[in-house]
Amino acid sequence: MFLLWALAILDLLSMAVMMLFHFSFIPWRLIFPFAMYLILKGIAFRDWTSIVDMAIGIYMLGMIVLGLHTWVVYLALLWFLEKARAS
Repeated sequence: MFLLWALAILDLLSMAVMMLFHFSFIPWRLIFPFAMYLILKGIAFRDWTSIVDMAIGIYMLGMIVLGLHTWVVYLALLWFLEKARAS
């Protein structure tokens, strides 16, 4: 039970950091660990929800490396809010 709550909190933190980076409030060094967390979670659990998380982590890397700032960030926001509500 504790692990589920911890993962939900880390997902919400990932969402917050991604939104802050999207609006240029924080540097890339703060978003990178959360992107790695989401990618590694997708590799470790391998269910469809974690694979979506992994795709969001890859998008976060794209935000850092390629400068992506598109509407996909809002889809990720909705995804994480729904996951948090379901938790």
